[in-house]
Amino acid sequence: MINRLDLNELLEAIIERAGLLIGVPNGFIYLLEPGETELKKKVDIGIHRKHVDFQIKPGEGIVGGVFRPANLSW
Repeated sequence: MINRLDLNELLEAIIERAGLLIGVPNGFIYLLEPGETELKKKVDIGIHRKHVDFQIKPGEGIVGGVFRPANLSW
């Protein structure tokens, strides 16, 4: 995995391997880009694949609920 230069390929490999460890075929990763205020789904596998680039605000839904950056005002 260290030799991968493309961030999306690396993140997809991480999701796939994490899924193998816990026995699930689906997964996704949201990222907060520098200067942005919304989380953006960058990589997903399985049934979530159709929602790439979906955005969510911190505090919104399950994903946004676990992400609470100290420097963002609500």
